[in-house]
Amino acid sequence: MHGQYRRLTEQPPVDMKETYEWLKAANLPAATEGLVVAAQDQALRTRYYERKILHRYVSPTCRMCSVGLETVDHIVAGCSALAPTDYTDRHNQVASIIHWDVCRHFGVPVESRWYRHHPDRLVETDDITMMWDTTIPTARKIKANRPDICLRNRKTNTCLLIDISCPADGNIGKKHAEKLAKYSDLRVEISRMWHCRTLVVPVVLGALGTVHAGIARWLDIIPGHHNLQHLQKTVLLGSTRILRKVMSSF
Repeated sequence: MHGQYRRLTEQPPVDMKETYEWLKAANLPAATEGLVVAAQDQALRTRYYERKILHRYVSPTCRMCSVGLETVDHIVAGCSALAPTDYTDRHNQVASIIHWDVCRHFGVPVESRWYRHHPDRLVETDDITMMWDTTIPTARKIKANRPDICLRNRKTNTCLLIDISCPADGNIGKKHAEKLAKYSDLRVEISRMWHCRTLVVPVVLGALGTVHAGIARWLDIIPGHHNLQHLQKTVLLGSTRILRKVMSSF
């Protein structure tokens, strides 16, 4: 399995340079950095690794959900038992940073540190209305009507539907396309209702740090200063917490 992650980062739509930028910019503790690199190389002693590589007579199924094969990718992005809690927490931390940056850009009073920030469901100023994880009422029924952040800017007459995802690293291209398609109906409906230019903004970061080639362009569209390496570091810290939790369980 050695080299699989490296080969993955050489394929589109991965931005190889940005994918490895965290090694220089994130300043992670040595133990955490080592865990991330080992996870990228699939070199952690998961149950699947024990069964297929070490040839030990153990069940290769996940110790948390007892359904999927316990691979590194399954632990960080594919376990149904971890999805409602650990994956959601990791996702919300990334979304919270973006929300915090937008608030600061428009002069909305917020905590001095992003990790103390708890996004309000509704933020309004003279120029903007920003909704956090809120169902958007529409005239016709639309199934996907709850993006992570909906930012309406009355000054520029625009609306951004921002949605964040931290999938398995091999799925970032698929997830990016899914986000654009998922909210296409909502985009059209909001444009009609609010008479504004509406855009779906997918922010997709692989659970082990892989960066989609178009992410910098999408972040530039969102008002505020958004540090890609900061977002990447947050995802990696969330994934290492998940790995440590699972690997220490019996």
